[in-house]
Amino acid sequence: MIKGDSMKENENRLNDAVLDEISGGGAYGPDGPYHVYTVADGDTIDSIALSFRTSAIIIAKLNDIAYPYRVKVGQSLLIPQRR
Repeated sequence: MIKGDSMKENENRLNDAVLDEISGGGAYGPDGPYHVYTVADGDTIDSIALSFRTSAIIIAKLNDIAYPYRVKVGQSLLIPQRR
């Protein structure tokens, strides 16, 4: 949260950053903007985000996953692909 800004302003700033990341504003790899990942046993959205060097919020927004951001074994997720 940026000091002096309201919660709504900070939420809007985060949403803008997420939209920029998932709409092509980030740096993506040569195979396209997304990698398809299949959730394995023991995975959490945080562990997946860490392994792909992205954030859980970006994965959640991209895949329409609501809080508390639970994923299921076998579920396919789009992950922003980095260079």
